[in-house]
Amino acid sequence: LCNGDGIVVNAGSGSSVTGRRDKKIENAGGWGHILGDAGGGYFISIQALRLLLREYDLHRGELQFAARVLHALSLNTFDELVRWAQTADKMEVAMLTPVVFEAAAHGDATMMEIVEEGARVLCEYTEAVASRLHLLAPKIVLIGGLFHRDSIYTHAFRRRLKKNLPDARVTTS
Repeated sequence: LCNGDGIVVNAGSGSSVTGRRDKKIENAGGWGHILGDAGGGYFISIQALRLLLREYDLHRGELQFAARVLHALSLNTFDELVRWAQTADKMEVAMLTPVVFEAAAHGDATMMEIVEEGARVLCEYTEAVASRLHLLAPKIVLIGGLFHRDSIYTHAFRRRLKKNLPDARVTTS
């Protein structure tokens, strides 16, 4: 968007939405992984890890996804997972996002809900920025690893955005 108006939606380990119209710039999200970055890889991975442990505690469930996570991290037990999570940095946690996306793509409904929730939040931010800039048919560019590696996220975002911003023109960087 170097030479025009529009919105950039960034979803990598974190997330942010930045829009411009003429000289006015608006932002949403991008507050860092502790307080914000909803819809980024850290957010998605943390939601999945919390769900995994909650389902295990309540129903001794989610063992298939748990096995995938433990395998991806070369760990053997939930105790090891908890110890890992206590010292893991933002990037290390976000690296689990492909495991979540893969599970969602293979029909895991709970992981698909997490993917949809991330896309929903980013759409909300995008719509807020478009509204503040009075952009009815904004050009929207998607950047960041979550929009490149796994099309499931791009599709979820586009599907949600179409409902409230049907005239938006969305491209992937």
